[in-house]
Amino acid sequence: LNQVEKDAEVLGMEKEALVEDFMIAYGEALNNIGFTTNEIMRMSAHGLVAA
Repeated sequence: LNQVEKDAEVLGMEKEALVEDFMIAYGEALNNIGFTTNEIMRMSAHGLVAA
């Protein structure tokens, strides 16, 4: 997400909105392939720390 931040600015999108949209889609995708809510939350937290 950090790599596309400047592109998002050109499109009028804020980084926070990008992160929110990504996290929603990421969680839904993980849920669809069988991860539990607890596992999804743990992986999401690790991803946010890295961002």
